[in-house]
Amino acid sequence: MLRKFLALLICLAASPLARADSYFVYVDEQTEVPQLVLSVSGSRLRIETSSIAYTVVDLPARTVTLVDVPSRSYTTTSIEQVREIMQRINSVDPSQSTLVQLALENLPEGRRQEAESLLRQAQADANYPFLKTGARAAEAGIACDIYRQRSSTGDTRKLCAADFSDLKLSRGDLQTLRGVLQLLRDTRGPWRPLTEVPGLPLRYAGSFGAQRYQGGGRLQRLSHHTLPAERFHAPGDYRIVSLLEMLSKGVAF
Repeated sequence: MLRKFLALLICLAASPLARADSYFVYVDEQTEVPQLVLSVSGSRLRIETSSIAYTVVDLPARTVTLVDVPSRSYTTTSIEQVREIMQRINSVDPSQSTLVQLALENLPEGRRQEAESLLRQAQADANYPFLKTGARAAEAGIACDIYRQRSSTGDTRKLCAADFSDLKLSRGDLQTLRGVLQLLRDTRGPWRPLTEVPGLPLRYAGSFGAQRYQGGGRLQRLSHHTLPAERFHAPGDYRIVSLLEMLSKGVAF
């Protein structure tokens, strides 16, 4: 009887994390406005950086789906194609990349040139790693280690990354986060130094464009609860479009 009772207690204690999904909300450190929302449900990850578009990564299916809310459209492509596209973009100057120009074609000339300049710097900054400082902090009650990056433009960035074991994720959610970070590392894009930091960043602050742009964000909350399955799919009444059409809308990975 005692053995059955203890087994029941263990099951009850473990069940919330075994079943629950993970929901990360990052906010602007100055305005507290939501900046990034990550939703993880087993093998799927949803990434939102605005209210008008989002991306869903399905690791077992090896697909990436881009959803554009204003046009009620979406496109799905393979992880392999995403890797190939990003490697092609990263291998040439932005002004010489057909895909980059397609994504920027609706911008005014001045803003397009500025975007090209920032992309060019991002490519160069991929060679400057984040170095561990030895200092520690905490965000949303989660401990994290502080790393710093300095680039040749005089820009400095600092982030605080938490060990995955401190996030209390289910096994499926943990595997998905690790898998997506590995995918980003494989593309060898300008975000590579960020993805090479152990763990998950909880806070980011710094400058870009020779200190013309400054800001940062932080994890406001991490919650574990069941998320609706439809959150990880494009709505059924949205139309399917080509990847090139989606990129022309400015919706990127």
